[in-house]
Amino acid sequence: MKDMDSLFGFEIKTEDIPKLILKTSNTEESDQLRRYSFNVDLSNLMGKVIDSKAVFMQGDRESSVINANIIQNGRPFNLNGYTVSMNIKENSNELETYICEIEDATRGIVKIALPAKYVDEAGICKFELCLQKNNRILLSQTYSYTVLQSLGEGKLGTETQMTALQQLIQQVQNQHTELQNITTELEVTQSDIDDIMNMVGGL
Repeated sequence: MKDMDSLFGFEIKTEDIPKLILKTSNTEESDQLRRYSFNVDLSNLMGKVIDSKAVFMQGDRESSVINANIIQNGRPFNLNGYTVSMNIKENSNELETYICEIEDATRGIVKIALPAKYVDEAGICKFELCLQKNNRILLSQTYSYTVLQSLGEGKLGTETQMTALQQLIQQVQNQHTELQNITTELEVTQSDIDDIMNMVGGL
């Protein structure tokens, strides 16, 4: 009798299934982001605002990400035990503080997932990073990112209504297609199970 785990020509490891699903999910999420990376050198301070080269569109939602690589003396800054926040000033000159996510403490990588309110105003936004550990505080120099102006949301009119209707129709069609695909996959799976049971019964 053949090993059921390799019946279809490859080894099935159930413990790997969640990892594969997670990998696919992360890939899809990354494809939907505007993601930029830049270096924050704590040992090389300059008296000017440095452009991070990050560019976003006014109106972006949950898709604006900046990764900051914190370094000091040419080496990654160990962020273990630190809290990292961002002091940000938009064109309105309102200064706000936002808590950042430490993605890799040993390598000094900080993820800045910008909320929608920080990309809702076109222009140059300035920010600095604040590293805190116990009573110790380290501030970076000032950096900037750009928000380009978009057309914005128009008034609801005939063309807009038709576009919305077309989108709803397309969504219904897509869901119908997905349902058909799932039904087909279930039928194929049941057929495979029947074949396997017949093979097992004949051994």
